[in-house]
Amino acid sequence: MKHLIFSYGSLILPENLERFKSKIIKSVFITEFKLKVIKSPITKTNYHYILLEQTWKENDIVPGFLIETECIDLIDKWEGSSYKRIEITCIDRYMERIKCFIYVENK
Repeated sequence: MKHLIFSYGSLILPENLERFKSKIIKSVFITEFKLKVIKSPITKTNYHYILLEQTWKENDIVPGFLIETECIDLIDKWEGSSYKRIEITCIDRYMERIKCFIYVENK
């Protein structure tokens, strides 16, 4: 079964598209979220990652890509327990609203 996921980062890297049998469908955006940069607490390097934060403000926009995958269970496992998958609506450049999943911090 194929699933749609909004991605703004590592899921659209070529190696992950291949790993998870995914493909980029189109450019989209989501509202009511912003991105924050976090220094990784589990590495001793200067590695940082980007995390979605829900703001509930309609004018906050995060651009990204809609991807289609056959391996959502593998992506769930790869994202780990630090993230949870939720359903949202993304919007394309023609203002079409599309139901999809995103991964957010599991607080």
